[in-house]
Amino acid sequence: MKKRTKRLASILTALAMLTSLSAAVWADTAIGSGSATTDQDTSNVLTIPKSINVTNPENIKVYSPAITYSYTIAPATVPAGTTVTDSAGNIGTVRQGIAGAVTLANSGNLTFASTEVTANGTDDEITGNISLTFDPTNAALVQEGPGIYRYKITDVTTDETLHTAGIERSAEYDAVRYLDVYVIRVVDAQTGAESLKIAGYALFNGNVLYPDGDQTSAADASVDSNTTKSSGYVSGSEPPKQGDPDTGSDGATLTDYYRTYNVEITKKVTGAMGDKNHEFSFAYTVNNNGTNTSYYAGKDKDANGNVAVTASTQTSITGTLKDSETFYIQGLSPNATFAVAETNNTNDTYTLTVKGDNDAAVNDDAATPAVISGTPINPGSAIKTELINVSTYDTATDYHGVSAVVDKDVLTFTNNLDAVSPTGVIIRSLPYVAMVVIAGAMLVAIKMINKSEKKEENKNEAN
Repeated sequence: MKKRTKRLASILTALAMLTSLSAAVWADTAIGSGSATTDQDTSNVLTIPKSINVTNPENIKVYSPAITYSYTIAPATVPAGTTVTDSAGNIGTVRQGIAGAVTLANSGNLTFASTEVTANGTDDEITGNISLTFDPTNAALVQEGPGIYRYKITDVTTDETLHTAGIERSAEYDAVRYLDVYVIRVVDAQTGAESLKIAGYALFNGNVLYPDGDQTSAADASVDSNTTKSSGYVSGSEPPKQGDPDTGSDGATLTDYYRTYNVEITKKVTGAMGDKNHEFSFAYTVNNNGTNTSYYAGKDKDANGNVAVTASTQTSITGTLKDSETFYIQGLSPNATFAVAETNNTNDTYTLTVKGDNDAAVNDDAATPAVISGTPINPGSAIKTELINVSTYDTATDYHGVSAVVDKDVLTFTNNLDAVSPTGVIIRSLPYVAMVVIAGAMLVAIKMINKSEKKEENKNEAN
């Protein structure tokens, strides 16, 4: 924070503004989180960045979530005697903001669409802008005149909205920013008309600030007595914590994270009579729950590790796999579930085993038990896994969720067919041998009965 403070340009404060009606006073362009205006710029729009970290452990193409954030703005209560000091030593008094002079555009909503991004580990951000409009003609503002006005901006996005989108956020997320708006009076050089405009604006963290710039310092101070500035609702501006600066006490991140997940299904054929060249039939059920419905799926990858197909929104995919082939599903939302079914399209009865990575259960992200173990799969029949969660993301809709960091779900389908012993032919022929034996016994019995009846007839004739 100390470095950021040093970079801030000098601000001519309200003291100078109030003492000179004819002078055009403005701040330099890189104040706080937004660009400032000059006396030649009539723009009255302020922008505050908001970002989401979109991640994937394989640094590949994924889709971001669709979500609408909601914000409110209100005049901030400012204790008497509150001042700010710029790098030149100028001191200005801060006033409570004036209702209606600064308003949020789009009813305070900021919407992110689900778009394709390359998720670079844990550092990639997608960013939008919260827009605010300054009204220089506001009657109360005109009456008050130039000065430094403070507003409170609060992120009021609901947990249900965050959960549905798959956003991971700590309960200690800093949902508040304070906005100082530097208002000056300018005089039109041609007409002499006077008007108010924004010279610049600065954002302040809402919860915990470090007055000496030392993030490990115990001497924390509120925004009311501190001038440490923020760049907005982005990862670099979230309040650091003692110990782990990235997570809250609940284990969730202090920034908004959207983690995406991958699945790999590999085919193995074992046994002396297993056909390694046979294409076994597979069906994949993918429920990419949440606001991001797009993912990538296929057997081939490009040089960057991306599945080389167009993104899909299907809930059902079919295909084939032979020995050592893998089917990849990439970029699933943390809410996603999937299941896999194999159909035995041979004339042989294989035994099927499905296990996760390292012969264990499917990754311990969902505490899923071993799916299938040594189960016979007869010709023409199918066996389907249970529904598998791709992450530990909290399933309760009244909570935003915390997700474990896992590389991917790995499933290996192993079909085994051992060699058939030559003696097995006898075993396989037993039903037919038995039928022949029974038929022969019946013929002998019939012949004996006939012979007995004929003997009886001859005896009767002799009498």
